[in-house]
Amino acid sequence: MTPTRTIFLLTSSLTAGCAFAAAYFWYRSSVPTMETPPEIAASIDDAPSQHILNTEADIYSLYAVLTKVSRLNKNAAIWSAFAAGFGAAAAFVSTMM
Repeated sequence: MTPTRTIFLLTSSLTAGCAFAAAYFWYRSSVPTMETPPEIAASIDDAPSQHILNTEADIYSLYAVLTKVSRLNKNAAIWSAFAAGFGAAAAFVSTMM
């Protein structure tokens, strides 16, 4: 096997691996799980402060989920960039074969 063919196979394999890693991170970011805080059974007239606290808990739960999803999307974008770079390298090496 020639060195050029070895480099081509290596870069092609790295492209596939990076693409699968990116797909995994994007899949994980598409199925977020949010912990739901316990609901308060009182009406807003009975306990307005409890409703305010419950709304704040909902907002903080949503913030935590969005932070996790954005981190997963960032990782997926990085892996996609690696896949694109290795794909370009594979295409370049294939022209020399």
